[in-house]
Amino acid sequence: MSRFACVGTVALALAACTDGGETASGESDELLRMLNESRRLEAEVVALEYRYIERCLEDRGHTVHQPRDLMTWEPAEITAIAPANPHARSLPEPDIAAEWGFGVWIYDEQADPDAWSEYEDATWPEASEDTWNEADDSEFMALSPEEQYSWYVDFLGRAQAMWLYGEHFGFEAPDENLPEDDDGEIVIDEDISEEPPPGGCTMEMIEELYGEPHLVSTEGGTADSVDGYVEWAYRPAVPLADVSPLYSVEAAIEQVQTVLTADFRGQIAAEEDRFLSCVADRGYGAWDFEESGGLNVHGYWGLIYDGADYTDGDGGPFPDPPSDLPFDFESLRGLEIAMAVDFAECADDSGLREAAETSWTDVNRDYYESAETAMFAWQEEMRGVIEHGQDLLDA
Repeated sequence: MSRFACVGTVALALAACTDGGETASGESDELLRMLNESRRLEAEVVALEYRYIERCLEDRGHTVHQPRDLMTWEPAEITAIAPANPHARSLPEPDIAAEWGFGVWIYDEQADPDAWSEYEDATWPEASEDTWNEADDSEFMALSPEEQYSWYVDFLGRAQAMWLYGEHFGFEAPDENLPEDDDGEIVIDEDISEEPPPGGCTMEMIEELYGEPHLVSTEGGTADSVDGYVEWAYRPAVPLADVSPLYSVEAAIEQVQTVLTADFRGQIAAEEDRFLSCVADRGYGAWDFEESGGLNVHGYWGLIYDGADYTDGDGGPFPDPPSDLPFDFESLRGLEIAMAVDFAECADDSGLREAAETSWTDVNRDYYESAETAMFAWQEEMRGVIEHGQDLLDA
């Protein structure tokens, strides 16, 4: 079995996954309009920024642009204020459990190659996606390296162009765009933990539309990265979930789900306990829910299918698998399905499935209602940016 990624929350799953709560009338309709209008305004602001930058670049003599750095999009419509609740992925509906189990066996090398797509069709609602503009960069790539680098210098400023692309272009970049030491050697700064200030047409756009950029510190500290990053922000910060000013509306919405998980689980603690007692009574040992919600059934079954080769089992607590499991794929698949059916029945018998759906919708609705005033103020700020920017482009 190859390593697999756990099927969790998909970006902007709000576009399709609902939990049966209020999504069609009254307050929820107003909240949906607020979220959709926020994403629309953000996309319009970004498109305007790029139009300003493109005109600035042309004023500096650039007639060919790298479209991949100036891509705009049409946001997909959000159709529900709450995506699937955090427990949903590990508590399949009874009919899904009976056919697919937890959906882990589909990743095994002995599984039908079509199983993954069939499982996706059966379990993932069809969601609309953002529509991105076409980006054919063949004309830009036909430019000489010197011309390409010069475009980046005027797009980002010399310091940022050097920080992002200096190593790529190296000695091919025009000498006047590269810092040199006392010996005339080109210097490439290897410390990428602090982003240089923006410059060029990007800085001109920022000053015209927003004023001065400001530094924002972000957390890091993984084994493969520096302790953190210092980056430059300039747009009005999205007033959701106390996120970084660098977050987009979509990223802020996703972060809201993390913020709400503790409240959600607090409301359904009794149903969670009844569910865990139910699965223990059926012989599955002492399970517990992950802090982020759900059960780490993918870790449990990944360990069973892969054995010592499994490396993705750090997602949360689960009991040791039985020592007398069969070795053949079909037998293991049958056990996975049987376990999923039992978990599905326990989710219904304990009241956890219904409570999770209701509570998740409630905490999402309550949160967005509390954020309405701040979000409407942010929208007005963004409309002001659009009006001012359009005036500049029309001048």
